[in-house]
Formats: sequence, C-alpha cells, structure tokens
Amino acid sequence: MAISTQKNIRLHAQKGPQQRGSEILKAEAEALKAKADKLRSEIEEKSLQANRNKNNADAATNNAVATSNDSLGPVALLSPWAVVSTEPKEEGDREYRLYVDIGREDGSWMDPRWAASGKRIEFSLDVLFLANRLAAPKMSKKMIQDNTVGKSSRIFALETAQFARLRGGFDRMECKGGSYRIDTGKSGRSTIRIVIEVEGTTKADQSYVYGDVSVPAGFLYFSLPCFGSGINNLSIKEGLTSVRQVGWHTGWRREESRICGVFTAKSLSEAKKKDRF
Repeated sequence: MAISTQKNIRLHAQKGPQQRGSEILKAEAEALKAKADKLRSEIEEKSLQANRNKNNADAATNNAVATSNDSLGPVALLSPWAVVSTEPKEEGDREYRLYVDIGREDGSWMDPRWAASGKRIEFSLDVLFLANRLAAPKMSKKMIQDNTVGKSSRIFALETAQFARLRGGFDRMECKGGSYRIDTGKSGRSTIRIVIEVEGTTKADQSYVYGDVSVPAGFLYFSLPCFGSGINNLSIKEGLTSVRQVGWHTGWRREESRICGVFTAKSLSEAKKKDRF
C-alpha cells in the first residue's frame, strides 16, 4: 500500500502545472454541474407543487361559486368572460356582447400623443342590462347629465363579466359593472347611455404591450341609438366610446368627454354563434 501511495505521489509530481490546473477545473465544473442539477430538480418540484396548489384553489373557487346560488344551476367551470349575476334574471333583462375598438378617432380631444401611431386595442365584453333594478349611487353619479332638451329614463344597473377579453383571450382587463339610461330627444329618437368601470390597460405589467394606445383606468362611456323599449333593440351601427378627462377644450378648465374609440353591440345569443365562446 505504501509503495502504491508513493507511486501516485511521484506521478502527480511528474504532471505539469497546466495538467494539474486542468484537473482542478474539471473537478470544480463537475461540482458546479451537480449543484445546478440539484437546484433544477428543486425548482421543478416547487413549480409542480405550485401548479397543483393553484389547480386545487381554482377548483375550490369554481365549486363554491357554482353552489352559492341555486338559481345559476349546476356550473362545472365558470368562464372569466361570462356575466354571473348576483340575483336571478328577470323577464325584461337583456344580455349583449360589446365589441369595442379603442384608438385615435377624427376630431378627438385625447392627448395628441395618445394612439398617434394609429395602433388600436380591440376587446369584447359581455354585459347584462337589468330592466328593473336601479343603479347604485356611485354609478348613478358617474352618468353624464347632459340631456337638457329631451327626456331621460331613470338610471338602471348594468352587470358585466369579470373581465373584458383582449387579444383573443390572451390578455384581459378587469371590469366592475356599470349603469345605463335611455335618452329620448324631441324628435323621438332614443339613445342608450352606458358607463362601465374598468381597470384599464396601464398597469405596470401591461403598459408597454400596446405601444402608445391604452385604455385609461376609471370609466368608459358608450352611446348608441336604440329603438322601442331601448334595451330590447339596440342599433347594429357603430356607437361612440369616450372617457371623461379634465381639459380646456370647452373654453374653461373642466371635466370633458373625449372620444377614444367606437363599439358595436350584438345580442349574446347571436354573438355566441359567431364567436364560439
């Protein structure tokens, strides 16, 4: 044994500095690789566990919502794009899908830098017009009181899906309900006025995605011709989408309406045939 050890020592001594350095580097590389493999294994295990926990939490949430209101019936999986009403629907209620196209419009008072590139944001949002339930005070106050020559209905509640669907469902924007009223002018023509609260697309993790066009956080306003009893028959033509921002375009500094896009409305039953969701 002693002879073998001495032989190894002599062999090691005979190796040049470069060869010994190469062996040291090789040993260090193998040690680092072993550590990296261990860390990778730990990360993969944590990722799998996080996914399992998320799936369990989502399943629990879906089950809880599905059983929270018997009027909703059995719900296997709730879509984030669908309206889930907190109360049973009534006969006069109507569901629509709004197709919104946000971007620079001719004559808009939006900031000149906003959407100057011509880029646009398109999204759809399912809404439920409640025929007999009055809007909450917060949403009633957000309705613009500008119908000075005609008649206006009372302000009714409007429920929305939890999220608006952007980029085919890859992006989403939280929505928090709204309100609506019907304005009738002297000519007898009626217009539905809608206000919906949205989180916008200017969050830190989203603001860069759409370039110089964005949906401001706060409230979006919609106006569209309607016929008969209003919510039963909305026009198929484009309506205007706007926001309220402080400016000087009216001659003095005040909150003013600024057009930021257009939209169309389609009954939900027809929209589902077209969109397949």
